[in-house]
Amino acid sequence: MRPYVKYQIGTDLSEKFASLATTGIYDEIVIADGLELKNMGLRRGHLIYSSAVFQYFNNLEPIFSSLRELLLEGGLMVFDTVCKRDDDSMPYSLMSIQAYAHTPEFVSQCAEEAGFKVLACKNGRYSEHYESSIFLLQRVH
Repeated sequence: MRPYVKYQIGTDLSEKFASLATTGIYDEIVIADGLELKNMGLRRGHLIYSSAVFQYFNNLEPIFSSLRELLLEGGLMVFDTVCKRDDDSMPYSLMSIQAYAHTPEFVSQCAEEAGFKVLACKNGRYSEHYESSIFLLQRVH
């Protein structure tokens, strides 16, 4: 992402993993839970990119609402989720890898409740055993 952005903030819950971030990639590194980020006085931006994060949340609306506050009007959020495809009626389920899989419909519902418009959703593979969905959201209000 570095060649395409003016200012890039990296975040992680773990100080250990944040310290592994390569020097020069980020202008700022923040160690915090995603739900805390909106209260940290960070500057708002045009893009949030997240990979392998939302699978640690069952209900996505609170984290989406928190991250929405970091985006300017019209800002974009791109992320992946592990895709739940079984036939039960639950919108998410805890997998054997201690992470949640979500139905694309549930992710879309949480996004809309948090003030986003779903611009795109593409199915892919998270790993050999799990499918994924990649979403592109836009902050609409």
